[in-house]
Amino acid sequence: MPLTRLVYRSRAALPLMGRPLAEMLRVARRRNQAAGVTGLLMADGTHYLQWLEGPAASLGAVMNAISADPRHGGVEILADAPVAARRFAGWDMRLAAEGAPRADCPALHLPGRLVAGLWTDSGQEPDLLGSLGATRQVGESRRGTAPPAERAVLDALLTALAETGTALDSIAPAMRGKDARRHFVTLIEPAARRLGDLWMRDALSEAEVTMLLCRMQTWVRQLGQGERVPRLRADAPHVLVAPLPGEMHALGAVLATEWLWLSGWQHEFDIFPSDAALCARLAGAPHDMLELSLSPAFHRLDEVEALRRRLAGFRAASCNRALRIRLSGRLFAGQPWLAGLVGADAVAGGCEGVDAALWRLAAG
Repeated sequence: MPLTRLVYRSRAALPLMGRPLAEMLRVARRRNQAAGVTGLLMADGTHYLQWLEGPAASLGAVMNAISADPRHGGVEILADAPVAARRFAGWDMRLAAEGAPRADCPALHLPGRLVAGLWTDSGQEPDLLGSLGATRQVGESRRGTAPPAERAVLDALLTALAETGTALDSIAPAMRGKDARRHFVTLIEPAARRLGDLWMRDALSEAEVTMLLCRMQTWVRQLGQGERVPRLRADAPHVLVAPLPGEMHALGAVLATEWLWLSGWQHEFDIFPSDAALCARLAGAPHDMLELSLSPAFHRLDEVEALRRRLAGFRAASCNRALRIRLSGRLFAGQPWLAGLVGADAVAGGCEGVDAALWRLAAG
């Protein structure tokens, strides 16, 4: 069934937070579940900003009910258009609000600057609100796209991934030993994102994507072979690089560790089977920085509050009370404000400039 996205904002006729807001959400979730509507509501006590998605007829009925609701005033439609997929699948209606969640009205926590921006940045509200969703629409622009001269190499790389006997040299001999970090950004990460897009279109299974990403990890190691590695920096912060425990795809962490190695950083790389194992490492050895990666292919985050609790647990376990945590993954591309949402010190869409980013964290 075709899907439509509708974004609106309105004024709260009366201040509405806590239990009254929780009751309004309870009614909305029951109505939306029956209508096949999902979405996110942002509230600050005086305004509402809501993203709705579902069948056009269902959205029309929901908006008629909202327009007639005396708790809303000045309803303004900001976006109303067809979409290929849901951003908030599984969320009958999730609340996002500034400040700590209340027991009577659980919510995603939003940094204050984002809340302010959503009311003042005219025309940007749908994009900012939609960026809180779990999936990005196929075809949206992304950083790190291969330059025109390398697009043919990218296509060849993706084709060769399915051929188990193919060596990297047979695809592009000139790639090896020449600025491997540039290839990480313009070839490897875009290829990973394209695999994620194919999964979104049901052209590949998640198992197939995982297998192909593993092959790409081998190629990442090969890209750095023969490249001159600078002298290791004795003054660099002590960094531990790892995939977030439970993350199936280690490619992001492999890219980060190779980038640091080629930048002259001595650091540790490991894959931890559980949060407890990572906490034990942090408790037993001092680290200045923890560089954690999510999937470079998928644009998803199952539970923001759970991630916040996990990162807080890593900080509490560390013998360094000043531990700084940086997260990378496709989810965070172009959205640095998500650091506050998930409880990290910084976030990034990929490996580009990880050394400079860690220096900035250390200096701050």
